Amino acid sequence: MRTLFRAASTREPPRSTLSAADLVLARRRLLGACLLVGATMLAYWLAFLSVWAEASTALGRVVAPTSLGLFIALGIAVWRLTTTRRRLIALGVAFHLVLGGAVSAMEPFDLEAMTRPVTLISWNCVNVLLVPLLVPASPGAAMAVALLIASLTPIGFALAPLAGAASQPAGVLVSLGGPPLACALLSLLPSNVLRQLRRDLSRARRLGAYELVEKLGAGGMGEVWQARHRFLVRSAAIKLIKPELLGRSAEARDHAVARFEREAQAIATLESPHTVELYDFGVADDGAFYFVMELLRGVDLQRLVDAHGPLAPERVVHLLVQACDSLAEAHALGLVHRDVKPGNLFVGPRGQADDVLRVLDFGLVSARPLEGEGDARVTRDGAIQGTPATMAPEVATGESPVDGRSDLYALGCVAYFALAGEPVFEGTTAMDVVLKHVTRTPDAPSTRAAGVPPALDALVLTCLEKDPAARPASAEALAAELRELARALPEWTPERARDWWEDHAPEARSHPARLPRR
Repeated sequence: MRTLFRAASTREPPRSTLSAADLVLARRRLLGACLLVGATMLAYWLAFLSVWAEASTALGRVVAPTSLGLFIALGIAVWRLTTTRRRLIALGVAFHLVLGGAVSAMEPFDLEAMTRPVTLISWNCVNVLLVPLLVPASPGAAMAVALLIASLTPIGFALAPLAGAASQPAGVLVSLGGPPLACALLSLLPSNVLRQLRRDLSRARRLGAYELVEKLGAGGMGEVWQARHRFLVRSAAIKLIKPELLGRSAEARDHAVARFEREAQAIATLESPHTVELYDFGVADDGAFYFVMELLRGVDLQRLVDAHGPLAPERVVHLLVQACDSLAEAHALGLVHRDVKPGNLFVGPRGQADDVLRVLDFGLVSARPLEGEGDARVTRDGAIQGTPATMAPEVATGESPVDGRSDLYALGCVAYFALAGEPVFEGTTAMDVVLKHVTRTPDAPSTRAAGVPPALDALVLTCLEKDPAARPASAEALAAELRELARALPEWTPERARDWWEDHAPEARSHPARLPRR
């Protein structure tokens, strides 16, 4: 799999294109500029204009609110419209034209109103110097825009007499036009520097054939990024494993990378539709190991319950059966998840179906022991031990072998949380929670939430037995009991699932968000 996209990754994108990450950053810069200049224009209009010349005030009453309205419109366009390189260039040029036009229209009257002009350098110089930052064009095109903006200053002073301002001598016009023109020529330098920086950043953000676009989150193991394949129209999620978690010595890192590769190859063989799909894996230049996975729509079960409260028992059963399907296949291959928790169970639409569950992070926290390794958890050098809220007693104590039944204990904790809206045990510290899993008998879910049927109560408590032998023998056995139990519950139909998502998260049912085109 490491060579899956190797041929494609050797190609370089056209020099004139911007990466998706560059477009996202350029959009944010332009939006910030619209907000900043709009706020400045509002302050100018309300606070300063009234103390200057009457002619300036009269013109300002037209120019300032008009330009303010245009900046608001530009900000809305940048915020709402799908971002493309051409559209960003057009919006950036419009921003500079509006700002340059407003400055050039008001400066002749402001200069005339001053009792002693402090300087003859136009504020358009600042506007011109910002062109390379806000117009994501080639250096030549950016300089052409800068020259256009620079010309507005002498044009504004030349036309000002038509609005009632005093005419300025030719020498003043030349002196006023010189600094913006010089700034326009100098803008070629930062434009070239920014282009080189964008190239360097784009190379730094590449992982094989993928390009990092936006960070989605971070945790103890590393970071998760939204990414885009550089040559295919496909988005993905990339999980970067922190280099320090791979080991302190070169030998330990090599050993950990070899383990990750074997685990990734095993995970890639999983075909359950309820297991997140693994596209690729590899090692980044900084030594971080990365996994490339499908980019999902929806929400994890932790956030789902936190936002909407306990789920209907029939829906919980529906989701648990899907989780069992994923775990059963993994257990048959000797893979033990060891970090089954609400945050690793993702629920959302897939294709034409709603309420599809996918199990995340297979093998990323721990896996089955590999030959000659003993405990194969990625904890050899002080990494994650697991999630206290869903940790099986044998995982915490190490007194008995860890196998698929440990995942079933964790799945019982997930079911409890989904039914009751709160974890099985809570405590002041993580160790306090772990000790309760080892020593305390949990209350039934029905004692925390109404409407949980006795049969489901009993099945969840069976999954939470301290002795692994007292739990369901396998994920297949648990799924069979859940299907039998579902016969006595109201049916969680596709129509009910669709209605729930349309009412609570309609945006998740749309196609995955497309990244900006190059």
